[in-house]
Amino acid sequence: MKILKYVLLAFAGVGVLFGAVAAYVAATFDPNTYKPQVIQLVKEKKQRTLKLDGDIKLKFWPSIGADLGKLALSEFKSEAEFAAVESARVSLKLMPLLSKQVIVDAIEIKNLKAAIVRGKDGKLNIADLTGGEKKADAPKADGGAVKIDIDHVTLENAALTYDDHQAGSKYALSKVNLKTGRIASGVPGKIDLSFLAQSDKPKLNLEAALKTGLMFDLDKQHLVLDGMDFSAK
Repeated sequence: MKILKYVLLAFAGVGVLFGAVAAYVAATFDPNTYKPQVIQLVKEKKQRTLKLDGDIKLKFWPSIGADLGKLALSEFKSEAEFAAVESARVSLKLMPLLSKQVIVDAIEIKNLKAAIVRGKDGKLNIADLTGGEKKADAPKADGGAVKIDIDHVTLENAALTYDDHQAGSKYALSKVNLKTGRIASGVPGKIDLSFLAQSDKPKLNLEAALKTGLMFDLDKQHLVLDGMDFSAK
């Protein structure tokens, strides 16, 4: 389903942005003092308004990262809310940083709410977060492959909507709960996902749960799902 593709792109875009914010504030002694600079940085780089309503708490060992607390992100070049979370924690593995490698240790997000919109012109409101607007001008890699190595991802009680103005349809995912094991190329992992999916066109009211093993190879562009257990009603 296209909605799952867009949801994954949204997660990736928001996750990268929140990860960048966490990495920035983790490098400061008192990150709460630097909230205005972080907000201004997001405004300049992404042309979106970031709200940091909670206290930022740092963690330095064995991983370096930040608990960002309650935050919200606006739409592109607008003050309308695009996404909000009750709490978000992103941490980076410390030792690889010493050799200039950025490896995400954990991503934990609670009560995420986001609205994905596809306009009548076919453009998505997450294009700037996923790089969709700059594919033609994207710089070439400097020889190294993209390294993905995440210890775990936790998403608790998320709710997302997808409004397709071209097709005149609207989808909603709620009660989304996701837990993963390690996510790394060539390393067996696992996924535990449950959600409630609803739509008006076509009519849909589906409660589903999925548990599966997962292994992928970025170089070969190969994905394997093992021992899949899927239930729906």
